[in-house]
Amino acid sequence: MFTEIFKQSAGTTRHEETRFDRYAAYIIITSACLMPLFFIPFSVFSLPFAKALLLALTVLIALLLWFIGRLQDGVLHVPKSMVLAALLAILGTFLVSTFLSPSFVESFGGVSFELGTFVSIALLVLISFLGAMLFESRVRLFSLYIALTVSFILVCVFQVAQAVLGDSFFLWRGFDANAASFLGTWNDLALFAGMTALLALITIEYLTLGRKALFFFYGVLCLALLALIVTSFSLAWGILGVFALIVVVYRFSLVLFAKKNGRALAVRTFPYAALLVLLLSVLFFLAGDALQGAISSTLNINKLEVRPSWNATTEIVKGTWQEHLIFGAGPNLFVSQWLLFKNEAVNTSLFWNTDFQYGIGLLPTFAVTTGLLGLLALLFFLGTLFYRGARAFFAAGDEATHYFVFSLFGLLVYLWSATIFYVPGYPLVMFAFLLTGCFIALLAQKKFIGTLSFSYTNDPRVGFATVLLLVACLIGTVVSGYFVVKRVVAFYYYADARAAFEERGDIARADYALGKAVQFHTADLFYRSLVDVRLAQIQRLFSEEGLDQEVLRTRFQELFGSAVALGNAAIEEDATDYVNWFTRARTYSALVPLEIPGAYESAKEALRGARERNPQSPQLVLDEARLEIAHGAKEEGRKRIQEALALKNNYSDAIFVLAQLDIDAGNAKGAIQSLEQAAYLNPNDSGVFFRIGLLKYDIKDYAGARDALRRAVEIIPEYANARYYLGLTNFALGDIPAAIAEFEAIAKTNPGNTEIGHIIERLKGGQSPFPDAGGSSLDLDEPPLKE
Repeated sequence: MFTEIFKQSAGTTRHEETRFDRYAAYIIITSACLMPLFFIPFSVFSLPFAKALLLALTVLIALLLWFIGRLQDGVLHVPKSMVLAALLAILGTFLVSTFLSPSFVESFGGVSFELGTFVSIALLVLISFLGAMLFESRVRLFSLYIALTVSFILVCVFQVAQAVLGDSFFLWRGFDANAASFLGTWNDLALFAGMTALLALITIEYLTLGRKALFFFYGVLCLALLALIVTSFSLAWGILGVFALIVVVYRFSLVLFAKKNGRALAVRTFPYAALLVLLLSVLFFLAGDALQGAISSTLNINKLEVRPSWNATTEIVKGTWQEHLIFGAGPNLFVSQWLLFKNEAVNTSLFWNTDFQYGIGLLPTFAVTTGLLGLLALLFFLGTLFYRGARAFFAAGDEATHYFVFSLFGLLVYLWSATIFYVPGYPLVMFAFLLTGCFIALLAQKKFIGTLSFSYTNDPRVGFATVLLLVACLIGTVVSGYFVVKRVVAFYYYADARAAFEERGDIARADYALGKAVQFHTADLFYRSLVDVRLAQIQRLFSEEGLDQEVLRTRFQELFGSAVALGNAAIEEDATDYVNWFTRARTYSALVPLEIPGAYESAKEALRGARERNPQSPQLVLDEARLEIAHGAKEEGRKRIQEALALKNNYSDAIFVLAQLDIDAGNAKGAIQSLEQAAYLNPNDSGVFFRIGLLKYDIKDYAGARDALRRAVEIIPEYANARYYLGLTNFALGDIPAAIAEFEAIAKTNPGNTEIGHIIERLKGGQSPFPDAGGSSLDLDEPPLKE
């Protein structure tokens, strides 16, 4: 079917290669095909970690084979490319920034090789290097194209099968076809579809194809466009549309040039495919939001994905550069800077408690994590890449060379543009780096750039040193693989621990499995989980009856001491993560009601450490308030609650605790009067109206509660807790249809909440929302819904 393409594409390599080079290339091609589909069938192994694992194994095995090949032939050929030098500059910047990072472990490899750690960048630079070394043959490059195309077809087939058949199709407990694609997100699938559409379009328009090949690529183009329509990502449509426009203009310019010079064209003259893609791109780019909403609603696709805006990301860059200008905050530490410098207005949004790991795009994120030097290295890389691509495009001669230059350059511009405006997952970023290496190999093979050749077989001393270096690299590769396997085993035990603790309540098994996980890999996540196990063991200890007091005291001291030590270990692993400090605070706070000496002071100090790292969190301020109340300082606790409400005026948890204080003090009516005055002065403060509604509900003034809660919902329609009590108020007033309507509205925004579904069923059956209560009780310990 592709015989004519391979004939056109047959190009010699720059040097003889060994069979180990071929094996390495086949492994990379196979991995590229599998990467979009690859997952590990345990929910604890997230998609990013599974794909990072595949990338690591691919790079290590291919690199091992390449080293063996160099030992066999005794020759090393490296393209003299500024693009390759720029990649090394990026890697060097990440390395220095990692050593200067306040959390070396988090910056070096993170918990699961997160995209943006030094290890992830090293793997990506190495896959680019291997692409430059192994993909000199255009036949091999076209094989990679076919592998990517086949991968996209399989993704579409499996995605449809997963959506139709559900979890019965795969034994993957954590996969939700309505929430994510096999690449990670629906937008990742859209970008992959756009990339495939671009490749198919260039192939159709730039190569003379036989009927079968032409039919195949038209089919791929239609499938990719259909996937883009379903996923409807404006960025993918926009970049694809730009390239479709370039193809249209270029093809028509060829026609005019040929007519002027009386020459015949070897390919079809009218760009039907490019015009179709251009028109669809314009349509869906301009009307993307409206069409996306209609398509997502029809197909029940949940495409909600939130990232900081350009303005928000720029603010984080400015704040970070004031303190860490040259090398940034440290790889993989964007979240710490987000918590320090995010705008106060974020607390008024639905995502006030979201700890963003990235900015608006992947490359802008690196401006925060690696500083000015990292940004300059990235700009140098992109500048040299696009400069070389543009020169090669105009210098290409024959049809096949022109096709490969334009297709590679087009795909690279597409993928690297995506990393500027979005945060793609591992598959697309891997493709960007791998194709960059392939582009360098093509430039060297066509002699657009020079090649540095080195043979160490002529001089025994040089040969000895080189062989020693290659053997050291071989050993280093094997050792790296050993550490990768250790991390996989650690996460396997962590998965076992989670299942035992959360699903079966088997504390002993969870303790054992987490202990094994820490033996294979130390991570703050594992230590925090062990703290939860210790607190559960303490709770169980106090629930046991008939224990000797001395045994109880000894066992408690052991468990509490272990919990404190584990919390400290988590902080040592990553002192920049406020969650680790909060875990320590939680450990001591649990003992404050028992009046353990020093528990209050230690909890307060730990909360102070958490607030230093997350100063705008109303949740941490409320935890300080709860600590003061547990310590008996209710007035100090009230001050802290007011401080939390100053950060987020509709913070339900704080409102609940404040209402409880008013009720316990017997001052509900007085509090209502003060709040009504505040509501008069601040008629758009939903939190004030919610608190009025709660207090009036508690004193059974249901009519007044309904008015206040209605106003809270009018101000913020998605205020779920206000709707919850508005529904209960309507039930207390006998307005059952209105109560049902409120809970149905909650169910739409909280689809996984089974309690809401049960309440709706009972209301429709003419029963009370709560079987054990008449529907008028108010539990103010915590709000019923998390917001």
